[in-house]
Amino acid sequence: MPPAIREKALAVGPQIVETLRRGHDAGLKIAFGTDTAVSPHGENAREFALMVQAGMTSMEAIVAATVTAAEHIGAGGPHRHHRAGQGGGYHAQRRPARSTM
Repeated sequence: MPPAIREKALAVGPQIVETLRRGHDAGLKIAFGTDTAVSPHGENAREFALMVQAGMTSMEAIVAATVTAAEHIGAGGPHRHHRAGQGGGYHAQRRPARSTM
């Protein structure tokens, strides 16, 4: 990551976590999404730990990234799921899953 972007990320990161905490505490429906263009593909998964740091449970963070995110873009609901021939993106890694996020 370029030094200028790293410096900005370090400065605004705590503010973003605090804003998320306040929204979560207020009962807002939170959807996980990213526009990261400064980190390698797959590294945005680290944002789950920040969501938990902001007060969400691990499961709330997972739901925000799956169910709520799908609902937000109009792809949610009980009849929405992958079917043969549909596109889809998945990310798998060899590292063991952490016991907590």
